[in-house]
Amino acid sequence: MLKLVEKLTDLNARFMLGLSIICLLLAMVLVSADAISRKFGYALPGGVPITELFVAGLVFGGIVYAQANGVHLHVGILDGVLPRRGIVLTDYFGLLVGFVAIGIITWYGFAQAFDSWLSHEASDDKIKVPFWPSRFVLALGSLLLCLQFVLDATRLYLTGKMHRSLGNVDSAT
Repeated sequence: MLKLVEKLTDLNARFMLGLSIICLLLAMVLVSADAISRKFGYALPGGVPITELFVAGLVFGGIVYAQANGVHLHVGILDGVLPRRGIVLTDYFGLLVGFVAIGIITWYGFAQAFDSWLSHEASDDKIKVPFWPSRFVLALGSLLLCLQFVLDATRLYLTGKMHRSLGNVDSAT
């Protein structure tokens, strides 16, 4: 079971890292091209809304990757005073709070993406860039973050550790 959790975590992290890298590169190219074209008095049509799509992928890809590798938010202030069992319980509590909060974002993100798609909501630019792709990326990224919370809770149950060992990142240290 642990091997399956690790494989799914790796797959989730690699997919979102790849998405994040692609979005970063595309956003850099688009922003650079827009900045250069503005020097010559011409703005790229649709540059800003398309960049927003890439930023959504960049942010959620990075968050999922960080959570999968144990370098996302962890406050260890109680780790020195709580017994091992208390640390595990606070880890479970943190995963539950994260899952609920991001689950709400996921639910509303998919609802907004669907509404945006049905209403053909688009930017007011020369090129009508639809808003639903960036909303869908937000919803998909938050869904994969929820999946990562479930994988982390399963790993915590199976090993007693929050994350795979990456230096001193473990919550057990």
